Amino acid sequence: LGPETQRETAEAAACQMIDTANRLRTPTALLLRRGTFPASAEAFAKKTAYPNRELAVIEVLKALPNDIPVVGTTGKISREIDAYCATRSQAPTPFLTVGGMGHANMIAGGIALQNPERPVACLDGDGAILMHTGNLATCAQLPNLVHIVFNNRVHDSVGGLPTSAPNLDLAALARVAGYASATCLMSAADIGPAVRSVFGRRGAAFIEIMVSPGARSDLGRPKTSPTENKSKFMAKLGASNV
Repeated sequence: LGPETQRETAEAAACQMIDTANRLRTPTALLLRRGTFPASAEAFAKKTAYPNRELAVIEVLKALPNDIPVVGTTGKISREIDAYCATRSQAPTPFLTVGGMGHANMIAGGIALQNPERPVACLDGDGAILMHTGNLATCAQLPNLVHIVFNNRVHDSVGGLPTSAPNLDLAALARVAGYASATCLMSAADIGPAVRSVFGRRGAAFIEIMVSPGARSDLGRPKTSPTENKSKFMAKLGASNV
């Protein structure tokens, strides 16, 4: 289905899917092209006073130590991380969780568990957090984890539709889950100081950054494959098995 699809056609396609699933006892799928629901997406993703997400990502990366392991969540956040780090010699070597929505914080958590004296950063998204919210209780037990979540209240990488809980206070949720510190930022000027302040303190840190929906139209994609990215990241960590 796409933006030009009439309601009757969409209803017929849904009925055909249900009939096929019932007759053949098999999964079926309905594919929606980008822009199928432009009105609802645009109405929700209106302009806000929050900072641009890519700007916020860059401010975080600037504030992080260059030798810190950085794990980026799937979608446009990883693309924005890659766009910044790929062109700068003084930048972290990130691991980009391509296609693994909701798993970035546990990947970062595994690295933090294996390297308890080394800070590890996870750059996450609000939609990814909601997919595996129970991960927060595990991540909160890792004293060297810096968990940074960019919250624009939509699923930006797949069309900008609202998440299932757009008004959920993620920082409050992190505090309840047991993070040693949890804060919510609404200004780009606060990002650098807030990120730098967590180093030197023991205990899992959670930083929620409110950002505006949307991304620039010419945002590129990583030029290395996921396998190459993994190998470079492991080599940076000093792993022997890549």
